[in-house]
Amino acid sequence: MKRYIGRLTACVLILIMFGWKVHDEWKYAAVNKRHADLKTLSAFIENGVEHDKLYTFSQNGETYLFWAKPLTSRSRGIMCIPSGPACYIFDSSGDMVDYSLDIGDNPRFQDKWPWPPEERNFERYLISPHQFLSEQKK
Repeated sequence: MKRYIGRLTACVLILIMFGWKVHDEWKYAAVNKRHADLKTLSAFIENGVEHDKLYTFSQNGETYLFWAKPLTSRSRGIMCIPSGPACYIFDSSGDMVDYSLDIGDNPRFQDKWPWPPEERNFERYLISPHQFLSEQKK
């Protein structure tokens, strides 16, 4: 009987941890997908979307802004361990042209857009997205 209770307890704990992991993954995806629905750089700024890194780069004669979100526990749960940040690409007019909820698990995004920054030719790091918008208007 004791062996049965021990196994049952272990199974219940595993199920709780699995449920916790699924919840945290869902939460992380839902928050980042909601940001992807904003579609413009102005909307990102107005909604206070956090950024960890902002870079400008040129590709095929166009200038783009690369927006990487921070991997903080506030935007994800303890059990959610993404292999990379959520990233968003904006063109010179401020429209979102592409995004990835987890850049580490998205080879299509990695091949299309420059990542990681240390290995690519980013033109420069930006302090704020306002800087990108004001420079594009000139």
